[in-house]
Amino acid sequence: MIACPSASIRKILFICLLLQSPMPFANTAYPKGRIAISSGGGMVPIAVQLPTFTDGVLKNDLVELVNIPENLRLSPDGDYSFDPDDDRFAFVHAYYYATQQIAAYNKILEPLFHKHLSGVTISLSRAPDGTAPSAGGGGSRGINVSFAKPVFDISILAHEIGHEIHRLLLGKGLHEVYEFPPTDFVRFAQQAGVIEGTANMLAALYLGRSKIGEFDLYECAF
Repeated sequence: MIACPSASIRKILFICLLLQSPMPFANTAYPKGRIAISSGGGMVPIAVQLPTFTDGVLKNDLVELVNIPENLRLSPDGDYSFDPDDDRFAFVHAYYYATQQIAAYNKILEPLFHKHLSGVTISLSRAPDGTAPSAGGGGSRGINVSFAKPVFDISILAHEIGHEIHRLLLGKGLHEVYEFPPTDFVRFAQQAGVIEGTANMLAALYLGRSKIGEFDLYECAF
């Protein structure tokens, strides 16, 4: 017999699934732009309503993108709908998803743990080798993503935000959890496995799929 999840778990999962969906054009006060969603075995650009921000500054209380291109301004059509091969697409793409994901997590974190994630900085850059997969990293200075293409698989960013949630709940940086460089490689592998696995799990719960980088030249399943 399969046990049904508790009401509290079902509520958490429902909130996660509900809030990860792109926002409809319900409020014209918010700017419009283009992001990419996973569909048909790849990332497909669509038009959405973006979180509010000042022209050329992708920043709100939850997230801030740094090293923004100087030409990230309203298009002639009055929105932020850039071509999928334009690097500016990646910045709008990341800003939208990071804001959505952190806001969704905060709706769960605040009542359950009285914690709130905010002020996450994200730095994007084009990978020097166009054939290399996109990759993410993080640390005390925030999240870094090197993208192979502007419509990079957003699960890579979701994984890094998972690390930020983990840090928030631990109350310390992940570098404080394990010794680096390691002297005990078995212990290091166990600790790193828990840390990376937790980030993968959180990304999977938010996005509804278990492979990180599935549409970005490599797959990392857990």
